Amino acid sequence: MNDQFQVLFDAEVISVKESDQIVVSHTTFKTGEFLELLKRNHLYSDKAKEWLGKGVSCEVLSPSKGWRRGKVKIALIFCPDEPDSPLDDIRQQISEEGDRD
Repeated sequence: MNDQFQVLFDAEVISVKESDQIVVSHTTFKTGEFLELLKRNHLYSDKAKEWLGKGVSCEVLSPSKGWRRGKVKIALIFCPDEPDSPLDDIRQQISEEGDRD
């Protein structure tokens, strides 16, 4: 497994084993559905909802960059077992161009 995590967007679908279910009552669900249920049912305070929504102001200390101001928020991220092929972007672009013709 590689360590290249990717942010999952609201429309992406996740499928987990029944033993790994939390928040959602079924094993296949959209990322947005998971985050909305987490916000609604498990994090009651307004501040907790900010962590899931627009994020909260913070400072992050990185070894090579020093302190940086910005926002932090909770997101679902995915790490594929197999790394994406560098050709995937090219294939996607070719496919999109073919759809336009």
